[in-house]
Amino acid sequence: MKKNKNAILLSAKHDTGINILKQKTAQIIASNTTQKESVYITSKRQHDLLLGVMKELVAASNSTTKNQLELISIHLKESLKQFDWIVGKTTADDILNTIFSEFCVGK
Repeated sequence: MKKNKNAILLSAKHDTGINILKQKTAQIIASNTTQKESVYITSKRQHDLLLGVMKELVAASNSTTKNQLELISIHLKESLKQFDWIVGKTTADDILNTIFSEFCVGK
């Protein structure tokens, strides 16, 4: 078996390697992120959504100390949903399409 020098050995059960994973992830994000332009918050809606994103990310971060992977996943998904609203990836039409495609609307 080939050894991968970038592999990170971790165990949620034994609480090993989690901090190394966090550090490596932060390094990768920092090295791939460049600020190309200034970003401005132009509405209260954007401000409120960003606060919601922060709240979910803090909750996900707090859950890591308890090794609650399901809760971390839920908080990260919720923060992504709110961020999608900010950047316009999710629209009201998307939500309506989802509702009508997943539920039977009778006559």
